[in-house]
Amino acid sequence: MTEKIDDKTNGATHQEVLCGANAGKDGVHKIDEKDLGYDGSLMGSINSVTNYQHYYNLPLNGASSTGIVFAIFQIGQMAGAFFVWVADWQGRRLPIFIGCFGVIIGTIITATAKTLPVFVGGRFLLSFFCTLATTSADTNLNWRLPLWLQMLCPGLVCCFIYFVPESPRWQVAADQHEKARAFIVKHHANGDASHPIVELEMSEIVQSLSTSTLLSWRSFFDIRDLLRTRARRYRTGINFCFSWFGQFSGNNVISYYLPLLVAQVGITNPNTQLLLNAIYAITGWIAAIIGARLHDVLGRRTMFLASTAGMVLCLAIAAGGAAGYTEGSIPASKASISFIYVFGVVFAVAYTSMQPIYPAEVMTNDMRAKGMFLFQWTAGAAGFL
Repeated sequence: MTEKIDDKTNGATHQEVLCGANAGKDGVHKIDEKDLGYDGSLMGSINSVTNYQHYYNLPLNGASSTGIVFAIFQIGQMAGAFFVWVADWQGRRLPIFIGCFGVIIGTIITATAKTLPVFVGGRFLLSFFCTLATTSADTNLNWRLPLWLQMLCPGLVCCFIYFVPESPRWQVAADQHEKARAFIVKHHANGDASHPIVELEMSEIVQSLSTSTLLSWRSFFDIRDLLRTRARRYRTGINFCFSWFGQFSGNNVISYYLPLLVAQVGITNPNTQLLLNAIYAITGWIAAIIGARLHDVLGRRTMFLASTAGMVLCLAIAAGGAAGYTEGSIPASKASISFIYVFGVVFAVAYTSMQPIYPAEVMTNDMRAKGMFLFQWTAGAAGFL
C-alpha cells in the first residue's frame, strides 16, 4: 500500500503515509465529510416534511426559496477553512474539540430556532465548526429531532478527544521527542522499541521538520509554496479539480433535493419520500465501503474515470426518464428514480470513499495544510453555487 501511495505522490515519505504526518488537518477534514453526508440526508429529509415547511412559511414546491438554507452550509465551510493552520499551532486535539463543541452549539441553535434567519445562522455555525472539526407526526418534533441528533457524535468526540494522543510530528516539533517515540513504538511497532521502523520514522519526522516548519497564521496564507515549481502547480491543480468535481458532480443537488426530484416523477407522499431518502443514504454508505477497498486494487485514476463516466450516463437517463414522465410514461418514471439511486452508488464508490484521503495524498508534506485549505475553500464555493 505504501509503495503505491508513494508512486502517486512523487515521493511522499514512509512516515507521511503511515504515521499521518499531518493528522491534525486530516482529522478535521474527516469530521467535515461525515457531517456533510449527514447534513445532505438530514436537510433533504426535513425539507419534505410539511410541518417544517409551514413552520418557516416556505413554499411547498419552492427549491429556490430554500436554497440559502442549504448553501449557507458551504459558506460556513469556506470560512472555517481559513483556520486549518490552528492544528499546526496547537496540535490536533484542541481544534477538534472546539470544532465538535461548536457543532453542538450550532445544533442547539438550529434545533430551537424560532425564525428562518436564526435557523440559517445556526447552520452557518454548524458548518464553520464542523470544518474545524421519524416520518410523520402532529408536532414539530419530526423535523427538530433529527437536528438534535447532530449533537450525538460531536458530543462523544468532545468527551473523549483528549484521551487521543497528538500527532508524533507535532510532538517532535513541540520538543516532545519521547512522547513521539512512544507513540510510534506502541502504534507502529507493536510495542517493540528496537524495531527498525521506530528510528526510521523518527528520523523522517526530524528531517521533514528541518526543511518545513509548522504553520502559523502568518505563514499559512502565503500560498507560494503551492505554486513554486511545475510539479507543485500540478499537485495543486489536481487538488483544486478534485474539490470542484466532488461538489459539482450533481451529488449535492440530489442529496439535498431528492424529495423534490422524486416528486417530479410522481412520488408525492412525504413518508415515501423520506423512505427513499433514507435508502439513498444507505446505498451510498455501502458503496463507499466497497470503494475504500478498491482503492489499491483498481487504482485512483481508474476509479475516478469510471465513476465520472457512470455519473454522466446515470444523470442523462434520470433526466430523460423525468421528461418521459411528463408525457405520461410510468415506466419512464421508474427508470428515472432507479438511475438516481444508481448515480448515488456510482458517485459514492469513487468520490465519497476518496474525499477524506486523496486531497492529502497528492500534496507533499509541506504543502498539505495549505492544500487542504484550498480543498475546503474551493469545495465550499462549488457547493454554494
